[in-house]
Amino acid sequence: MHCPKCGRVMTGSASRGRHKGYYPYYHCNSTCGVRFKADPVNMLFERHLKQFVPKPGMAELFTAIVCDAHKESGGRWRKE
Repeated sequence: MHCPKCGRVMTGSASRGRHKGYYPYYHCNSTCGVRFKADPVNMLFERHLKQFVPKPGMAELFTAIVCDAHKESGGRWRKE
């Protein structure tokens, strides 16, 4: 994930709250100060990933294609 303000890579960490609980955040590695609570970001990312669930039958087809390619290569993956 990249910072919307400066474009640098963001990282995750936990901040300790007043009541000694820890709260996860994503924050920018620069001094720009951008920080997001991790839970809403994770929920948005999960919602985005659900768009990529294969249609019925597609997962099986993909598995068959990968297995065929593996067999054709003699059980070894080749670099091309």
